[in-house]
Amino acid sequence: MKFAELKTIGHNLGHSLSSGVCLLVGYSNVDIYQEANKTADGYIEVDFLTGQTNGATISRQLARTIESYRDIVPQFCKTHGYPFENIAKLSVTYYPVAGQYWGRFRVVVEDTSGRGAIDEYSGFAGKRPVILDELGRARKQPSRNYNASDAF
Repeated sequence: MKFAELKTIGHNLGHSLSSGVCLLVGYSNVDIYQEANKTADGYIEVDFLTGQTNGATISRQLARTIESYRDIVPQFCKTHGYPFENIAKLSVTYYPVAGQYWGRFRVVVEDTSGRGAIDEYSGFAGKRPVILDELGRARKQPSRNYNASDAF
């Protein structure tokens, strides 16, 4: 199976919840960034495999929405042609950004063979942040790939 497909699944789930409309699970009007901003923790980490969260305390509506995402992940993987059984980790951490309505989110995926990736996205469109390379040219921030057996 292509590992890139797992990264796409992680981005799509993360971006859908980030949008606040949550069309992948029907319709749910939630604002995960506002809820993350209400507490000192300042972030919400969502495990899409278990439906559990870390960080800020969340509302019942957001908890129900996250449970709905957990329930659709196997079918969503099937739609993308990726075996659900091959996923070891699928989590997204949401961070509000001061002065902006949309925040940023970090997607962490790992398959059962230990191959993993960490990708950062920002803004309403859920795009990778732009950074400057050594020549001053604008480039999208690259993905950080890893193997679970590596120490990082």
